[in-house]
Amino acid sequence: AAHYGAALDIYRETGTRRGEGVALGQIGELHQMMGEFEQAEARYQEALRIHREVGNRRFEGGVLTSLGDLLLRQGRVEASLRALDAGELLLREVDDPLAVAKLLCVRGHAVLAHGDASVASDLLAQAQASSDRLGAGPASELGRLIALLREALARGASPAAGEHPRAMGP
Repeated sequence: AAHYGAALDIYRETGTRRGEGVALGQIGELHQMMGEFEQAEARYQEALRIHREVGNRRFEGGVLTSLGDLLLRQGRVEASLRALDAGELLLREVDDPLAVAKLLCVRGHAVLAHGDASVASDLLAQAQASSDRLGAGPASELGRLIALLREALARGASPAAGEHPRAMGP
């Protein structure tokens, strides 16, 4: 965490807004993994403002995915789906199939929490097809996200509040 904070300080001192936005998003991820949801949301919102300011649409889409995941972990399913909708539009616009596939996994958990296992199953199939096209194996982050969604569908429920499906290492 200290390294991200140090990087953030350097980006701010040098006026590197793009790097500042990236560092804030990473700090948000750390807060989320530690269960510090208010701090995570604040960092994500800061990162979004910067990414929008500098036109960094790819990272804006990534932060919206993280925010959608955070909102889902807080039980704010509708807000999660709105963030994921916006993120998906951006990620498709910049043609980032890996990021879209990861987002589809998060969306699968959100629609499952919303009570629609059929749509979650369709999203799982789309993410798996993307994974196959991209050659992402089961040990990749995408492979682990797919496995978590598959497990959630088998249980009929998404991870408990506070769990972070992307907090499983590199």
